[in-house]
Parts: sequence; structure tokens; C-alpha cells
Amino acid sequence: MPEFTADWFAPIIPVWETHVVPQVAHLNPLRVLELGTHEGRSVLWMAERFKAQQVTISCVDFWYDVPPYERFKRNIAGYDNIIPHRKHAVDYLMTLRADEMFDVIYIDTEHVAQETILQACLSWKHLNMSGLLIFDDYPWDKLPEPARAYPTKRGVDAFLSCFEPEYQLIHKDWQVIVKKIEPRLISEVEQTRNAPQ
Repeated sequence: MPEFTADWFAPIIPVWETHVVPQVAHLNPLRVLELGTHEGRSVLWMAERFKAQQVTISCVDFWYDVPPYERFKRNIAGYDNIIPHRKHAVDYLMTLRADEMFDVIYIDTEHVAQETILQACLSWKHLNMSGLLIFDDYPWDKLPEPARAYPTKRGVDAFLSCFEPEYQLIHKDWQVIVKKIEPRLISEVEQTRNAPQ
């Protein structure tokens, strides 16, 4: 049986069933990248939920603490479609080949604005068209000082502002989910902004 010291993913499952599963149901095979894995709770759910779609999940986490990493390894024993990478998310993203692409990228790593937007920008290049980029812990603000001045929300909001012509907002609450779309012309975006309400 899998072993978890905490289960932060269970409350999010209804959100994924509603907003993620329908978006990717037609994809086979399905390629997922998770940045920030901890003990593997969300990874195991994805491995089972998308089993029929030949899902492959690349997990990236530095696993600074040994016990969570050991639990993670025990939890994924027997899953040859879960591929761990023990390194910093930015380092991993910087080493990806240009043709390495994913259908879903889930960002749940350092909850600091600067890291969030950096990882999102690097991830965007490796997200397939119509793919989903998912941010976790959007409103979370329990960081210690001085990092509290730079919560996840600031990084996500900056990304959303910069990439506005290139995504469709699917969901925005505790998690933010966007779908990558063909970029609209900036003029079209401006017309939408300036249209009478």
C-alpha cells in the first residue's frame, strides 16, 4: 500500500475530474510532467486514472529530505511509466531537448513568485498545443518572511498577464489551469479589452 504523511491532492481530485480529464481524454499516449512530486500522491492518481491512455509521467523534485524520497520510491515501485528526476525544476527544464513535449505540465514546487514564473515560462515551450499548464496553491501565502512578499499568486498573475494571447483560462481557484492555444494577434486582444461592456 502507498504511504503518505500528508494528502494535499485528494481535495483537488474533483477539480481534475471536471477540468483536466475531459481536456485530455482523447490523447493516447498521454505525456505528463510534474514539477514538485514529494511522496507521489498526485502521480499515483494520474498513473491509475490515465492508465488506459498509456500515460507516461516525468516527476521532477530535488527531494531535499531523504525520508520523502524513500517513501516516493516505495510508492512508485512497479510503475515503469513513472520516471523520476532528482534535480531542481529549472535545471531539468533547461536540459530538455526542443522536441521534448508534454500534454500536461503540473507546477507544484517552490511557492515563490520568481520561481513560479520562471518554471512556467520554461515549461510553456515544452507544452503541446491544446495542452494544459496547471499551477497549484494559487492563493497560498504562508511563506516565511521575507519570501512572503513574493507568493505564488504574484508569479502566476505575471505569467497570465504576459502570455494572455496564448492561452484559454479553464479554471481559477486554489489551482489555475490554462489551455495553450494558437496565439491571437495582439490587435485582437486589444479589441477585446476595449470592446464596450
